[in-house]
Amino acid sequence: MKKMVFALSMLAVVLSAGVAMAGSDLAWTNCVAGGGTQDRTVTCTNAGTGVLYLTADPPVSCPTVGAVDNFVDVVSASANPITAGGSWWYPATFSQRWAAGAAADPSGACLEWYSAAPDPGIILGPSAFAVPASNRLRIEFETVVAAGEEQDMEPGTDYFVGSLSLKFNAGTLGNAECTGGGAIGVYDVNIQQPPASFTHLGQTPKVRNCTTFRNPAGTPCPGATPTNKASWGSIKALYR
Repeated sequence: MKKMVFALSMLAVVLSAGVAMAGSDLAWTNCVAGGGTQDRTVTCTNAGTGVLYLTADPPVSCPTVGAVDNFVDVVSASANPITAGGSWWYPATFSQRWAAGAAADPSGACLEWYSAAPDPGIILGPSAFAVPASNRLRIEFETVVAAGEEQDMEPGTDYFVGSLSLKFNAGTLGNAECTGGGAIGVYDVNIQQPPASFTHLGQTPKVRNCTTFRNPAGTPCPGATPTNKASWGSIKALYR
């Protein structure tokens, strides 16, 4: 009886360790495992780019992944509200400030989930998904593979799932929202297996999934209720 209790206790430890290991990471210049940084502080001039690298470790086996849909929240430290088309974080031309980043992390420490697909993975977006509060912007971007080229994602591996570029171009010099900085954190990572299987990671960090821009004091990491399975429709045409 004692042996059985001990065995069950050890099994509980192993299972809890596996669950704790799952989550997402976000960092500047590289993935967290590759030495990416939590803060990026640059002078607000009309030149340059900063790239955020997002990785995810699934909580369960996902053998036929067709897409990973990513959501990050930007919380501005400035007193100016984030308004669609009327702020530095959310200009009228969204691509002026945000763009898809690199298709892999520079260090190679985090394997792209689509690396074994016959055709390269495709990065879609970014786009403004919503503005949930006056000082917050939600951004969506996703990586997909072609129909029939779905890939395996297994617990215990930190997979690269996408990157996001913040561009310091026209309108950045001396801008109060830029100089005030902000916090950028993961709202949800949605691993999708066609036709209708969804695995959400929510805000659970593996190591660290909140970053800062210009290290603002007193700006909390974004946090909210994870998204529902609402984004498969945006890419389901790839599976027809």
